[in-house]
Amino acid sequence: MESDLYAWLDSILMDIGESSKNATPSYTIQKAPDRFRKLQPSGKNWYDPILVSIGPFHHRKPDLQSVEELKSHFAREFLVGEEKRLKGKEICVKVLKEVHELRKCYAEGSTNGYDDLSFTKMMFLDGCFILQFLD
Repeated sequence: MESDLYAWLDSILMDIGESSKNATPSYTIQKAPDRFRKLQPSGKNWYDPILVSIGPFHHRKPDLQSVEELKSHFAREFLVGEEKRLKGKEICVKVLKEVHELRKCYAEGSTNGYDDLSFTKMMFLDGCFILQFLD
C-alpha cells in the first residue's frame, strides 16, 4: 500500500518534470471567472472579500479601506527590531527591482492602475499583514 502511494507520487513528480522541460508554464493569479460568479445564489457573493483585500483585484474598494489603514500598523509590528527593519528594507528593494516579474503573476491588465512604487508598497504591506496575521 505504501509503495503504491510512493509510486503514484513519483509519477506525479515525473509528469511535472517532463512538462516543465517541454513548455514554460504560465501561472497567473486570476479573478473568479464570470461563469462561476453566475452560479452563486442570488444575493450571495462568494468571490469578493468581505474584510481584507490581498493584492490588486479589490485593493481600492471603499468598504475594505479600514483594514488597508491597519496594514501599516501590522507591518510596523512585524518589523520591530533593527534586524527585521533592515530585512524589510531589503525585501522592499528586491520587490521594486523585480516588480515587472511580479506583475506577470497576475492576470493581464489587473495591475495597470498601479505605478511600480505603489504596486511594491501594496505587495509589501500585504505580505507583512499575512505574516503578522499568521504569527
